[in-house]
Amino acid sequence: MLEVHLVPHSHTDPGWLHTFDKYYFMSVERILDEVLTALEASPQRTFTWAETCFFARWFDGCSDGEQARVRSLVRTGQLSFVGGGWVMHDEALTNPHAMAMQMAEGHTWLRDNLNVTVHVGWQIDPFGHSTASAAVLAACGLSSQVIHRVHHVTKKRWREEKRLEFEWEVAPDQSLLTHVLYDAYTWPTGYDLEFQHKQGDPPSSYPAKVETAASGLSKLLLNRSAAYMTDVMMLPAGGDFRWDQAGHSFAFVDDVIRRINDEADHLVAQCARATGPTRVSCLKDEVRLVYSTPDRYFAALRRQPRFSTPPRWRDDLLPYADKPADYWTGFYTTRPALKALVPAATAAVVAAEWTGLAARQAAEEVAVAAVVAAAMVALSTAAPAVPMLPTVFSATHLARAFACSCATMAATGAACSRLWATPSSTRSSVPAATSPNASCSASCFRSSWTI
Repeated sequence: MLEVHLVPHSHTDPGWLHTFDKYYFMSVERILDEVLTALEASPQRTFTWAETCFFARWFDGCSDGEQARVRSLVRTGQLSFVGGGWVMHDEALTNPHAMAMQMAEGHTWLRDNLNVTVHVGWQIDPFGHSTASAAVLAACGLSSQVIHRVHHVTKKRWREEKRLEFEWEVAPDQSLLTHVLYDAYTWPTGYDLEFQHKQGDPPSSYPAKVETAASGLSKLLLNRSAAYMTDVMMLPAGGDFRWDQAGHSFAFVDDVIRRINDEADHLVAQCARATGPTRVSCLKDEVRLVYSTPDRYFAALRRQPRFSTPPRWRDDLLPYADKPADYWTGFYTTRPALKALVPAATAAVVAAEWTGLAARQAAEEVAVAAVVAAAMVALSTAAPAVPMLPTVFSATHLARAFACSCATMAATGAACSRLWATPSSTRSSVPAATSPNASCSASCFRSSWTI
């Protein structure tokens, strides 16, 4: 039996062709309004969201009653969050420190407002993927991720070799279970179920459309299953700013799922009358579709016996090309003045955060000169762009500095390896970060290093 996890989602770029505000009022607000109502109409339905910046904008404008409805859907698992960063960060140019900072911003909001802890990365649209980004996600406590934009030759080969799912090694003792989308993060070509039956279409055509979609999608999924090691698959269901008519779209998808599963029941009944090899061959054509989330999918994948020893990967997946001689690398060098402002702004933010935290915790200041000296040497050697640490620091502040600037800096973790070569008696004096603004950083610190 092929078990297909259908993951409804909407990819909402905070910055692309329009401004953040224009995208919000033009699309995002309606999408989330529609999804909220549609999920409440059926407990089987699910929806997955990635961009915390948009969700926070919408949630803050909700009434107390609407916020309570959202929290209820989160508790039941119908509404899930992936990535969890304020945005979906670029992986080719962005400094790992900046990646960690925006992850902390998003994770903190989700924790404080929805009591959500994110476990799955959702990097479906950066133009290529880096080990540095995977290392940041793993350090922040994520155990798996979904990616998409891999060089077309590499993706074709991985389909043939059943290597679209693997453990991405980001450190000698740490890896991130990674799923590469088969084709794209949108509905399969020809089977965009959000538009198979448009509002206003003749009702008489509805049954035939459901039957056609169910039959064709089942065959497509069986063909795709040859690219995977197990009998579970993930099917992304959405696209850019999709599900703005969620009530209508979910109704059609409900019927397609029901038709596919009814056919599976009929097939099982037929196969029950067969014996031996004929029965085994018969059941291979069984396809079952369920509404799901990335968390549920990875849990099901890990339970598969055939996935007990997945392939392993260590390198970057850059540069990205989606077809021959068409590399997506122009953005590496465009707008150089703007790019120059990014590290300067990042350094200013870091300096402001450190200074502000130190001021607020002045009463707790303690001398940790030995550890600070080691940190100064390590960071100045391996990451000279990071502001130098003061000679007197609170232990909490220092731990957060290590978490942000060390554990999540380069994928090699060179600075940290030098720092933690200091005697264990010195290390034990540094506690885990407790700053309310450092939830992601604190989890990075605790999960990456044994103190």
